[in-house]
Amino acid sequence: MNKDFCKRLALGGLIQGCFHNLNGNLQTLSFHLQLLYLKKAFISSEEISSHIDKAFLILQKIQKQVKGVLDRIKEEREGPWDLKEVLEEELLFWENFLPFKHKVNKEIKLLKSDLKVKIPLNLLRGILCNIAYEIFPSLKEETNLKFLLNKNPYPRIVIILNKNLEKEVKKRLQKLSRFFKNWVKLKIENTKISIDFYE
Repeated sequence: MNKDFCKRLALGGLIQGCFHNLNGNLQTLSFHLQLLYLKKAFISSEEISSHIDKAFLILQKIQKQVKGVLDRIKEEREGPWDLKEVLEEELLFWENFLPFKHKVNKEIKLLKSDLKVKIPLNLLRGILCNIAYEIFPSLKEETNLKFLLNKNPYPRIVIILNKNLEKEVKKRLQKLSRFFKNWVKLKIENTKISIDFYE
């Protein structure tokens, strides 16, 4: 698997959702700035301050989103990487897929501190993104996802769902497990997926 392919995997099919979110933030930022411009002679300093604060918060959010996308493209080092931090970034990236953002409850629990994996970051993100691509779009409303991070004996992510995975999803995950077998071991059950990262 070459690095260019890993970059494409990491970006996945989420660019549309990512830019949808960026566009929404830009529109909100534009609204606050236009309001300031139109009403600057008539509104109180407290109201002006409130709009300025909101505009800068939205601007910071946009900068963070753009940085996240650029980091995915540029990063080629092998780590080691903090597994919890990378997983949190992946979940934030997947929130560009709006049904996942609004309808799925997510919780990360770290069972072992300082859990690191040594693997090219684009490959790590690509693996997580591909597994997520098979699972997240099929999740129904009010699905609870728990991510348990541990080491036994390898660094491990266990994804626990409160609903059964669809049969087709399980089949696709099984195919994916063969594709990524040099880097991770996937164990797929009805309501649980274990991902062991070889060291």
